Amino acid sequence: MISLVCRFIFRPIEEISYNLFAKFKQAEDDGDKKPLNQKDRDEIVKILSQYLGGVMGIGLSAIIFSQFCAYDFIYLLYSEKWATFSAAEIMKAYCISLFFMSMNGMTEAFAYGLANKEVLTKLQGLMLVNSVVYIAAVGYLFQKMGIVGLIWANVINMAVRGLLSLKISLQSLGEDVGLLTIFMKVLLHKLFLVLITLGVVGTVVA
Repeated sequence: MISLVCRFIFRPIEEISYNLFAKFKQAEDDGDKKPLNQKDRDEIVKILSQYLGGVMGIGLSAIIFSQFCAYDFIYLLYSEKWATFSAAEIMKAYCISLFFMSMNGMTEAFAYGLANKEVLTKLQGLMLVNSVVYIAAVGYLFQKMGIVGLIWANVINMAVRGLLSLKISLQSLGEDVGLLTIFMKVLLHKLFLVLITLGVVGTVVA
């Protein structure tokens, strides 16, 4: 189920946003970067906040639903045979993973869509460091938590990749645009709030 959400909902959104950000990509002429003007910067922040609000709203709604309805959902979809405590715990962990996958997918679409050579070099270094962190998390959490631990290792992987790639890429927009600025705009964005409201209402109704 989670893979279907990623493939048919998040992936098309990420591709659209990547193409939008690529239009603003800083042109390079003999190695000299041409800075973005204020209008372009404001538009980039607006687009990023809107798309992040959309995918993270879907992800957080899934978390809310899973925490209260995981067992019933598995029971209805797969029958009583599969509706076990461990299956419900795995679904809850997967939905948390879905949230961070949505965030990471959008932040990387932003990062690579807007990246110049300097940012790409930093992102490649980030991938190397993140691989080490992921392997360490898998080794530790699998021993402690089993299959659920593997999912949590992926959560850590997605969270670190998403936050650091966003932080690196935001440097091209100036010092006044940071992680806190973006996430405050996301949390207050009407699309994010509407999706969370729908998630809460859907959970209550279910």
